[in-house]
Amino acid sequence: LVAEKTMWTPSGDISGPPAISPDGVHIVFSATNEGKAQLYVRTLSDLSIRPLLGTDDGRFPFWSPDSRSVAFFADGKLKRLDISGGIPVAICDASNGRGGSWGSTGMIVFAPSFNSTLLQVPAGGGTPTEVLKLDSPKYSTYRWPWFLPDGKHFLYFAANHLTPNNPNTGGIFFASLEGKENRLLFPSASNAIYASGYLLFLVGNA
Repeated sequence: LVAEKTMWTPSGDISGPPAISPDGVHIVFSATNEGKAQLYVRTLSDLSIRPLLGTDDGRFPFWSPDSRSVAFFADGKLKRLDISGGIPVAICDASNGRGGSWGSTGMIVFAPSFNSTLLQVPAGGGTPTEVLKLDSPKYSTYRWPWFLPDGKHFLYFAANHLTPNNPNTGGIFFASLEGKENRLLFPSASNAIYASGYLLFLVGNA
């Protein structure tokens, strides 16, 4: 997946796990070369990778619905970049991001910090607004949102920092941008994603 002398950073608080573009053509991820971390993009049909300039210390990248841009967290900001070139553009503040998702209506839902609720913001930039209140005593974080195809509903992961690997104190939720829906789908110790009519998530080590 990575070039010689380049170290892939798929997990951890400052990682950039791989994300496949919606059209299935590219993959974006974070890697470190000579101590410098940045985002890279690779076409799945070959082995070559290309660094995305201006993405130093980029983490947790995710794609636009049209597969032309990626959004990521760096320098206390949520940013976006057209993969064909150009420079990253700041969308809004995000001090210590924990995942985001770019919906088909042009809205982004994201976790701006490790102990925050979820916010929404237009992909073109603006002032974020709260989607959900982090008011349950059971959870200390909402993170890793994942839009469903309608661009109005999404999944997210709720967890408790005191028991991070306990599926009985974490769960996958189904919610809407309007805040009218927010319900637990099932207990879980990991996040979930939607693909081709299925939910994919981790159970134990499988």
